[in-house]
Amino acid sequence: MESSLGPLEELHAVLDTFIEEKERFVFLLTTGDDELSLVVPLIEQMDESSPSDVYFIDVSPVRDLVTYVNAVVAHARAELDEVNQAREQEGREPIAALPDECQQKNVPPLDRLRCLISHMTSWVSDADGQRMVIALVPSHISDRPAHAKIVGALAPLQGRPPWSRALRLILRDDRHEPFVEEILRKLGATGIYLYTTRLTIRELADVAAADVANKDLSAPRRINALMQCAIFDTALGRYEAAIDKYRTLFQYYDEHGVTEMKSTVLQGTGDILGRIKRYPGARDKYLQALDLASDAKSLQLILNCVIPLGDIDMRLDRYVEAEHVYALGAEAAEKMGNVYAQADLLEKCGLAREALKNHRGATECFTAAANAAREFSYDARLATVLPRLCKIYKRIGDDDLRKSYNAELRAVRARLSER
Repeated sequence: MESSLGPLEELHAVLDTFIEEKERFVFLLTTGDDELSLVVPLIEQMDESSPSDVYFIDVSPVRDLVTYVNAVVAHARAELDEVNQAREQEGREPIAALPDECQQKNVPPLDRLRCLISHMTSWVSDADGQRMVIALVPSHISDRPAHAKIVGALAPLQGRPPWSRALRLILRDDRHEPFVEEILRKLGATGIYLYTTRLTIRELADVAAADVANKDLSAPRRINALMQCAIFDTALGRYEAAIDKYRTLFQYYDEHGVTEMKSTVLQGTGDILGRIKRYPGARDKYLQALDLASDAKSLQLILNCVIPLGDIDMRLDRYVEAEHVYALGAEAAEKMGNVYAQADLLEKCGLAREALKNHRGATECFTAAANAAREFSYDARLATVLPRLCKIYKRIGDDDLRKSYNAELRAVRARLSER
């Protein structure tokens, strides 16, 4: 029998039931990236309406395991600092700082994540009926093996650990390409609450549009809804409508001096212009977005801009500019500790140098990309960089290096075929 509730009301009711559960403490939410823009505010509303419970909601994308855990730990540390500042002003004892094990980069990332969750559960009192609700709902899952390891490490495989009695853990699967539930079944995980959302992108767009029109809502919330509308318009192919919304958003953020969001909005416009093959216009928007990201000293925003900008420069045969942009991105990725993005950008920089007939410079980039990928077992990148090195050393007649890279390439391809 179908529920008479709307999709969001139904999810709210299901989550309420889960949080009151005594046995199951893991909730696997199977949802699409686009649906999260409504699911996350719903969980935030539950937080606001449950003052006795403590919520931690993280939407960091899963691009690789190390970067993801770094982002979650940094977010938890920032929230804890904010809570302790408030407690200090109220004359209350601070909550204990995160354990060293959570923060040390030489500790395996999954051990750091388990340590973090165990520590966060100590923030509440099970005896007083409090719950610690931790929602790890990545905005995008590009590294599926890494996400599988995360879920597998947190799922209950041998019953419920004693420290988890107050814990309610919300994890995510991808509704369009689900894979986590099958992994949990193979691992023998039990006592997991399973739920799949049933929102369509048009329903999401309608809900967001209603929020924009609702004058009872605060201006920031309506602006957030307008941003969602622009994203949904883009997904639905309503490009001119999306560009108009981004123009309004830029004016708002310009008036309020929010440099980071101005950069984000310009990048969104650039994405649309690139999609409809208006490459010079897209390039202009990405350049403006990059300037603002640099002004804001936001490495993540710089990284977001450089790849599409460099790709357009390559398409327009602007190889010198592409080389500069990719190198800038590789530097930002290195500073962030994002070795995966660093390897990607070094390879792209090498391709730009090849187009400029700078073969020595290209070889240096491909070698650096291979070294970075090798250090973090990034086989997908090794599989593209190693053939380039094989070709280079065949051309210059260095048979020993060519054979060495060929042997490594065979091993990489074998590992990839086993996954």
